[in-house]
Amino acid sequence: MPTTAEQPEFETRNRRLATLVKAAQSGDMEATQELIRQFQPLISSLSKRYYSVSREDAAQEAYLSLMECIAQFDASRGIPFTGYVNLKLRGDVRSAMRKIWRYDSRVALSKEDREGNELNALHHLDTAVAASATETMTDFDRAEWRILLHSAHLSSRECLGIQSLARGWSSTEIARRVGVSPDTVKTWRKRAVRKVRNMFSEVSHDK
Repeated sequence: MPTTAEQPEFETRNRRLATLVKAAQSGDMEATQELIRQFQPLISSLSKRYYSVSREDAAQEAYLSLMECIAQFDASRGIPFTGYVNLKLRGDVRSAMRKIWRYDSRVALSKEDREGNELNALHHLDTAVAASATETMTDFDRAEWRILLHSAHLSSRECLGIQSLARGWSSTEIARRVGVSPDTVKTWRKRAVRKVRNMFSEVSHDK
């Protein structure tokens, strides 16, 4: 908890973060990038704890959790974004790493059996997600979003994963509609987040 002297600075930072989150929820990619940058130290710290399992997996889980925090945060509940992120990231990464500890390998669903149905479901679900997005995004926002997804070289499944995440759709709901496991959807999302993060990193280095 902040001291009395630190309280004004603490409140100012929370207001600034809340503003960034609101902008990110509206499709502002620069706001999303800034939030990722500000919480990079926490992500790095969490991933270092799991070097014996997989620091890369831990980092990707943390990034995915942060994206979910941004999509789901509701300032009206009175919970500071920093506290919300700290609790969710620590819990999500810990749960994911425990799953890796318990299982030496993951059983993949048969692609041959599901490919046709999955592709058909992907098409219809992608349309539904896009329709959902139009309710809150302007034409300019949607154009920026399409440019982002194209620039990051995401596959159709990865696009669906990150678009549905941004709209607040759960991995379970996406999995049910497409006909895959929730873990598969999480994999799409992790790959998408990694590609977007790498793209942001390359852009930052070029500046």
